[in-house]
Amino acid sequence: MASKVEIINMVHGHLGQAIIETSLSGDIREATRKVLMFADTAKDLVLSDHDWKNATMDIELQPLSGVVAGRWTHVYGLPEGFLRASVIDVRTDWEVGLVLKNGVPVRAIKSMAALSWAKVVVSVPWDVLPLHLMLATSLKIAELACNIVTGKVDKVPSLREAYAAALLDAARVESYNHGVDQPDIQGYHLYRRLAV
Repeated sequence: MASKVEIINMVHGHLGQAIIETSLSGDIREATRKVLMFADTAKDLVLSDHDWKNATMDIELQPLSGVVAGRWTHVYGLPEGFLRASVIDVRTDWEVGLVLKNGVPVRAIKSMAALSWAKVVVSVPWDVLPLHLMLATSLKIAELACNIVTGKVDKVPSLREAYAAALLDAARVESYNHGVDQPDIQGYHLYRRLAV
């Protein structure tokens, strides 16, 4: 499994910064503080783009009662750490959004028809992130942090391209790990939202 420290050091390498961090607590460099502002968001973006098997789950949708959702006739709660809906069980109009439940905003699936299940992508802790997503995660963090750390906006497009390539490589590893020779590249590009 990847470690957050290793990934942050990879980010420093992508950004041309010295790689000296051995932990992420205590006295850390200013560049590391800036990079860490984007780390969790970037990890979740990578998981959402990739659909890693261990970050997806099938859920039985439970209706939320006492929730008003405008034009939507059905509202369903989502699990903690929800990032994105991957597959919904029926073809109908639906969206993910915030609704108020007892005065508290919660994320929910809103639909025009009754739903029973969905496949969703959820956030996972850093220590379970697989090695094959390490490079993609470091590149996404570098892309997001590049301007604030280096001030070089012109480097962002090359980081974005490298991220897309790393994400595709991660999909190939994932496919191989699950007994498929190659992913459906055309379907992969349509299904996963590559940052190109």
